[in-house]
Amino acid sequence: MIFYNFGLSLSEEIPDETTLCRFRNRLDDLLALINEQPPSHGMMIKNATGAVIDIHHE
Repeated sequence: MIFYNFGLSLSEEIPDETTLCRFRNRLDDLLALINEQPPSHGMMIKNATGAVIDIHHE
C-alpha cells in the first residue's frame, strides 16, 4: 500500500537504500523549514493534537 502512494507497484524495482536515505533527509529538511515558519512570523502553536509516525528502522 505504501508503494501505491508513491506511484510504485509491487512488480517494479524498489529504490535502493541510498535513494531512500536521500529522500528521507530531504524530507526532514523540508519539514524543518515548514516548522520554522510560524515562529518566524510571530505565531505559536498551542494545544496541538497529532502524531508523527516514524517507521524508519536502523
